[in-house]
Amino acid sequence: MEKKKVVFVCAHNAGKSRVAEAYLKEIAGDRFDVSSAGTTPGDSANPAAVGALAEKGLSLREGPGVALSPDDAAKAEVVVTFGCDVGEIAPDANVEDWSLTDDAGQPLRDYGQIRDAIFDRVEDLAKRLEP
Repeated sequence: MEKKKVVFVCAHNAGKSRVAEAYLKEIAGDRFDVSSAGTTPGDSANPAAVGALAEKGLSLREGPGVALSPDDAAKAEVVVTFGCDVGEIAPDANVEDWSLTDDAGQPLRDYGQIRDAIFDRVEDLAKRLEP
């Protein structure tokens, strides 16, 4: 059976999308094909996102952001966006928007709330996508 593909997308693929990717991989193991991407990828991960995940014993994928592939978006069971302006994803993509606080420039002390909101929604998503 083919794994359901989940793509998390934010503008820069620096914070929220990487947090969601890391957490779904943590709680679901290899039950899903999980990735994250950005529509205008940044040079590196958001330091506050890195720190907030480290507080939970998790780490973000390192390196620059990854550009969203329209083909990946079209093949995904769901593409999750975060309320940031990512533009058109793919005409036939199943997009779900979580409309979370903009995390750019958020200090680590405030990023925990964003992380926890992402964790709650990722847990719900995993339950909904389970066969």
